[in-house]
Amino acid sequence: MGKKLLMESNLELLSKMNCFMNVLFIFTVLKLRLF
Repeated sequence: MGKKLLMESNLELLSKMNCFMNVLFIFTVLKLRLF
């Protein structure tokens, strides 16, 4: 059970990081387009 909980928290962290990277990527693309 402990291992399963750890896996779920890891997946949650991974999805948050993925979302953050997507936002960062979009922000960078927009920045490049403006200049």
